[in-house]
Amino acid sequence: LAEIPPAPVVFHGRTNLVDSIVELVCRSATCRIPLLGPGGIGKTSIAATVINNRRVKAKYGRRILFVSCEGLVTAEGILNVLATCLHVPPGSESLRSVLTCLLSQGCTLLVLDNLETAWDSSDKVNVEQLLGKLAELSSLSLLVTMRGAVRPAGVDWADTCADPITPLSLDAARQLWISIARRHDNNVDRLLNRLDGLPLAITLMAHQGQLVSPTDLLEAYDSDRTAVVETHGRDRLTSLDVSIRLSINSHTMTQNGTAAQLLSVLCLLPEGVMISDLPKILPMLKGARKSVLALVAVALAVNVNGRLRALSPIRDFVMQHLPPGGIALGELRAHYMVL
Repeated sequence: LAEIPPAPVVFHGRTNLVDSIVELVCRSATCRIPLLGPGGIGKTSIAATVINNRRVKAKYGRRILFVSCEGLVTAEGILNVLATCLHVPPGSESLRSVLTCLLSQGCTLLVLDNLETAWDSSDKVNVEQLLGKLAELSSLSLLVTMRGAVRPAGVDWADTCADPITPLSLDAARQLWISIARRHDNNVDRLLNRLDGLPLAITLMAHQGQLVSPTDLLEAYDSDRTAVVETHGRDRLTSLDVSIRLSINSHTMTQNGTAAQLLSVLCLLPEGVMISDLPKILPMLKGARKSVLALVAVALAVNVNGRLRALSPIRDFVMQHLPPGGIALGELRAHYMVL
């Protein structure tokens, strides 16, 4: 089978979550685990830590299959990659051959990483049908990582990881910073609060922190916003801007005509807004509730007890690249002017 990625060298704040997943995949019964959340929250790092765990390796040995779905937009694409990993020859019976091969392996752990590109597409139904077929295999445990907050239909997902992954606590964020930058000053907590517990943002900024103080980085962030949160390269793992833009350009967002407009207005409100107040605040915004569902679905915003809120790095990106305007901005101003 294909080689699995190594565990991350620097990893903080997820011990309880990793331990609970390890318990699930090491019990006698098979399991189906979704790792959901916004881009940069650490889903792949959690999955890599789990599959490199000593107990997990002892149970599954070489029968851990890690498949990157990045760039795949159909169920057929996923199936073809699986066939290649399993050395199954291509043909009209690929699905049956792959399922038969997986079943013959015995106790197997399959990880589908970045599944959102195929699932959040026009081929969603076929992707869910493929997941359902995989989930039916009696000897297969399934772990998927996906941007967003919605679990694919057709699979009985484990309750343990049903909710999206939350940002790091300030203490865990500080540990992550120190592990990489190895230096700090009195403004490190202010900087970390601006990054709102997003591991990718903290990691990228901490690498710069090896040369630049948190005070100077905070000043740079206030000036250049999320554009400063990157290392060499321009992909989702080295640039926070690229990671956020992937979510904004997702199929779910492009299919909703007003979701981006709602996001831009929401990003003016650090504490967010009560969802029940949206028709009153933005009366001209058509389909506001559908737009809320879209933002939550792709994890550009979170719904906490009925309040819709975007993480700070997402707000900063949107304010710089997709600033609010037009009727919605006027309605927002009018509402808060009379309070």
